[in-house]
Amino acid sequence: ARWQRRFDNAERDKAEFQPCNYLQVMGMFILWVGWYGFNAGGSLTAQPGSSHTAGLVAWNTTVAAAAGGFGSYLYLYGFRLNLDVGFLCNGLLSGLVSITACCDVSTPLTSMLIGLLAGLVVYPMASNGMRRLRLDDPVDAVPVHAASGLFGILAVGLCFPDCAALREKGLSEAQSMFCREEHHVGKQLLAQLLGGVVIIAWTFLISYAFWLLLAAAECVRALELEQVNRAQNLLRQLTGQGALSKSKVHQDLESAAHLSRTVRRALKEHGWTGSRFLLGQPQDLVSLLTKLQQAQFGSLETALETEVCAPLRILVRCCSSWWLFRELAFARLRIHPWAEISGLGAAETDGGKLYMAIQRAAGQIAELRSQTHAEPLQTEVRELGMLVRSQELKTDATGCVAPSLDHAEVFEPVFEAFEPYSRETGIYRSNAGSVESQWGGDFTRSCHLRHRQQPMQGMKGKIG
Repeated sequence: ARWQRRFDNAERDKAEFQPCNYLQVMGMFILWVGWYGFNAGGSLTAQPGSSHTAGLVAWNTTVAAAAGGFGSYLYLYGFRLNLDVGFLCNGLLSGLVSITACCDVSTPLTSMLIGLLAGLVVYPMASNGMRRLRLDDPVDAVPVHAASGLFGILAVGLCFPDCAALREKGLSEAQSMFCREEHHVGKQLLAQLLGGVVIIAWTFLISYAFWLLLAAAECVRALELEQVNRAQNLLRQLTGQGALSKSKVHQDLESAAHLSRTVRRALKEHGWTGSRFLLGQPQDLVSLLTKLQQAQFGSLETALETEVCAPLRILVRCCSSWWLFRELAFARLRIHPWAEISGLGAAETDGGKLYMAIQRAAGQIAELRSQTHAEPLQTEVRELGMLVRSQELKTDATGCVAPSLDHAEVFEPVFEAFEPYSRETGIYRSNAGSVESQWGGDFTRSCHLRHRQQPMQGMKGKIG
């Protein structure tokens, strides 16, 4: 494949999707809070005054969500031996999704079991299945919403509400169906299964029809891209050809212009009459080739790989001779090749080159940051040396113990950059900045009192 895709390289796929943990957790909590309005608020809307049912729904929702998060944690502990924040968030959301269908007819204990199974079994199995089938779903939306939702639909048939407690507060319509004597678990489970099949069939048919039209339009434009490449080759053959050869080239160009709106417009702008050029060749061949090249990448080329569906391409090729079919193909969902810079990219393409340039710039920034992180330690060492020298000179100035020769030799390279010491301010100044001594007291106090105070309490000023 020309474009690099997920699952092409196992090593690259290990770092394919790095979410921002705190944003993901914040989004998960936003969804969790909103779920109460979806579940409990829906119960109040369906039956005004059923506050007891709304409270039960809210409690079941909370229990299932917590159990879903705990189930995903158990899976990570038992099978992966690491803590994945994104996996935990998706496990919790799976618990919320799975309890939605049965939140008003379930007991808290049943809700806990449903959420636990969703986070421990349903979501991990669906997520691993998507990867084994090489289906691209980086945020695991299908395992969370589709798989857990289907599990929640089936779980409705296995729920046994506390009918005695519910009758005291008033039964809702759904609860009354589960509390009737003729209620049968097998029939209810079969009805839930049939409902799940209907939902899947309806969603698949509507989605497939919509995306099939867009894929067909993409295939038509891919065929037009073939005509653009064909026209470019024919135009290069016009120079230096004989009369018979030029006539054949003009016939082929006429065919390409008939099948491609892009070729037809570009040729007309350069003297094309519909069957030949007015001057026998384009007015500006270089400009015409450049325009076709720009149209190829600007409006025709796509990152969607339509060649994977051979029957669709055969059908489109048979229908591409119809003018109306070609015109309708402009209603397309085009994936621009530069969209690859947001994913894996491809080094041999324009979008991939831009992506690689961004990567190099990011690497240079990271290197500069690592160098910057080492500077504070060097600065602290210089400040410490200057502070020690400051105390020695102040002690010497007040008649206390003179600085030793050894210390002077050790810190001599540091002091060379500093101007004379100011006794009035207690500050050394240099071109790089200033450092103020923090020994308490003034110069008139005795060395004995000064040495009893705590040195190096802090530093004022700035180095560098």
